[in-house]
Amino acid sequence: MSSIWEGTEKFRLVLLGGGHTNTQVLKYFRRENVPKHIELILVSDYESAFYSGLCPAGVAEMCEEKDFSIEFCICNSYCVQGVYLRALIKIALFICILLNCSKALGWEFIQCQVTKIEASKQKITGQTSDKKQLTIKYDLLCVDIGSRNVGHALPGVQEYSVGTRPLKQLLQKIDSKLSQCLEDINKQSIIIVTVGGGVAGCELTMCMLARVQNRTRQRKDFQVHSIVVTNKDGVCADEPESLREAVTKVMLEKKLRYFMFIVIIVINIYKWIQ
Repeated sequence: MSSIWEGTEKFRLVLLGGGHTNTQVLKYFRRENVPKHIELILVSDYESAFYSGLCPAGVAEMCEEKDFSIEFCICNSYCVQGVYLRALIKIALFICILLNCSKALGWEFIQCQVTKIEASKQKITGQTSDKKQLTIKYDLLCVDIGSRNVGHALPGVQEYSVGTRPLKQLLQKIDSKLSQCLEDINKQSIIIVTVGGGVAGCELTMCMLARVQNRTRQRKDFQVHSIVVTNKDGVCADEPESLREAVTKVMLEKKLRYFMFIVIIVINIYKWIQ
């Protein structure tokens, strides 16, 4: 990279995706003076990226989407419903509005969905929002397009469940499914099933319960049931014992102090199927 940096021949660096890795690249180049012969292009499906650490708070409706689509010019702590949030100063500043960030750095921003990468020809092909085909040549490609949920292609998953990926669509998908579940005004209960009993799954469960409670406060005697499904021996099974105990304690405490009615069941799915 140093030879490219010190050279004079035109060089095109393309960042594909606005995830955590590419935001570190953004951070580095923001700190350094980019030579004029290096052309920088940022390609993403969306103009903004979420700060994933605050997504659970968004699910619980403790804050709005705009609160964790972070403008890179924001550099102070702030308050969300009495929860003091710090540490959005380094990496969080760069998980930001990609369009504004690219303009600040003198980069070109291209919003399109990439459909093909041809490494041998050093080019990517994509489709813009108005369905136009686009080809972008590169000298160096940095790919950070995020992840997919395990089992996303299984029958029924797309039709009947809400996957946490892509993260950008999470709140919209939750709202759509929840509205369908609550459209019957005579409905007196709801069951939420979370597949995955790790830290993130437990956190998402509690945040989803908070969201449902917020939406059903006016419904007398409305009950919320939650089932956590895991293929491990208990929640947070791969974490230290102290963390497992703490998470279990919090989940049980929430049953008594925060939510109307919660049943938390941990199922070892393999034993259950047998």
